[in-house]
Amino acid sequence: RALGTFFAQDDITLLSRAAGLESWEWAFRQFSAGLLFRLEYAAFGLDPFGYHAVNLLLHLLNVAGVYALGVRLLGGRTAAGSAAALFGSSSIAFTPLHWATGVVELLTCTLLLGATLLHLESQGRSQAWLWAAASVALLAMLSKESAATWLLVVALAIPITFAGAH
Repeated sequence: RALGTFFAQDDITLLSRAAGLESWEWAFRQFSAGLLFRLEYAAFGLDPFGYHAVNLLLHLLNVAGVYALGVRLLGGRTAAGSAAALFGSSSIAFTPLHWATGVVELLTCTLLLGATLLHLESQGRSQAWLWAAASVALLAMLSKESAATWLLVVALAIPITFAGAH
């Protein structure tokens, strides 16, 4: 049903910024609310369907990311599938899917899931994998400032070992 909704009040603010009708402070959320929303505005204009379609695609990608993370951490497809199904159908997804500005949260989640999967894959590999994870995490932080907590979570929860390290 989200594909058929119109814009929410917060959407109008970002639309007016993307259209150049209102000034934009580039201090926060440069990647999601800045660059991505401007690209969406250039592609979809004032048609809400495109914005909601992008949000739905990001949400589905996040569900797949939760599944992949679940397989990696939980060790079984059933548990991972259950986690992904709960994540995908949770009512917490209502706002990001029904508001065009939800792209901020959805993109941040996509990037953090990607960074986490890359970080986990870096175990026993070259530092290039860790740099890739850090780069994706940086994009997440440029999407929403609260993504910076990922650094603390990863530092405390996932120790790093590299191939050839003693």
